[in-house]
Amino acid sequence: MGTRSTLAFKEDNKILVKLYVQYDGYPDGYMKEVAKFISSKKLVNGISPGQEKEVFNGFGCLAAQVISYLKNGTAGGYYITTLDDFQEYNYEIELENGIIKIKEKNEAINLTPKEYLKNF
Repeated sequence: MGTRSTLAFKEDNKILVKLYVQYDGYPDGYMKEVAKFISSKKLVNGISPGQEKEVFNGFGCLAAQVISYLKNGTAGGYYITTLDDFQEYNYEIELENGIIKIKEKNEAINLTPKEYLKNF
């Protein structure tokens, strides 16, 4: 049995995309990898030549890059969904006043990616 979860990407209080994740949904599971990946780049609005691998060009680009990073082929247990938040863990990555936050309601998590890595 896996620890199922959802992962929503929210900007301006709207969900851009939501994933259903089949396994490793506990806080020190795949979300630790997501926090590490997000921390490795900078969120910008517009890029210069040569910057492509160093930045997320907007929040939608961040969501797309995280999904690509997680999916890594046809396997992996990551699926786009419209499911409600009835999984064991229900994460949100949200852009709040220019700051990226990782949230989980049941665990009362509300941290930046770097804070998340320190805690998990």
